[in-house]
Amino acid sequence: MHQSITFDCGEDRITMPIKTVVAAGFTGRDRASIDHHIEEMRAIGVSPPASVPILFPVIPTLVTNAEQISVYKDATTPEIECAFIRYQGRDYVTVASDQTDRKLEAQSIELSKNVCPKIVGRTVWPLDAVSDRWDDLQLTSTCGDTVLQDGTLGQLLPWQEIFDFVARTAPGEDREGMMILSGTVPTRAEPPKEGATVSLRLNDPTPNGMGMIRHDYTIRVLNNYF
Repeated sequence: MHQSITFDCGEDRITMPIKTVVAAGFTGRDRASIDHHIEEMRAIGVSPPASVPILFPVIPTLVTNAEQISVYKDATTPEIECAFIRYQGRDYVTVASDQTDRKLEAQSIELSKNVCPKIVGRTVWPLDAVSDRWDDLQLTSTCGDTVLQDGTLGQLLPWQEIFDFVARTAPGEDREGMMILSGTVPTRAEPPKEGATVSLRLNDPTPNGMGMIRHDYTIRVLNNYF
């Protein structure tokens, strides 16, 4: 089962079928920082990943570019990333949030990712339009005046290495219609809970570059009736 998402791309609107979704994790270039993060997670009961980096399957129908999402419990938090989507043989990129349930993460990272929506921006850039300055692109998420996450894509594995890793790890999957989540940049502040509005930004700071993709969404926790 898959769905289609419509994006703005320059003056065009493109409807892309999302047939497969995978989330790459622990994709930082600094292995010492990754090891430190793994130890932080171990301290709160999260088992270390089976490999570094690692790849998780994600239910394709979780993908949305809505401005409001619903989650089951109040332990979920945003996680800003890039999303790569291949459509008609060409790769596109947008901003994304890998919303994740942190309590379930102690039981299963894979499960924790598959109980929350995966939010993407409403605009995409052709990857080849920014690939020559990829490391300089910036990912930032905020809630009000608070910076939640901030970093450059130079802190993550290069996009080609992420693509190669996916090809090695999921060799039977067709890249056409696949969305790849890139992994995330460092956290600066405590993530928001219910009712918070998160602003995601992918910025190309180059003069006369592509500008910025921004997407805001509000987190709503479902009511309990018992």
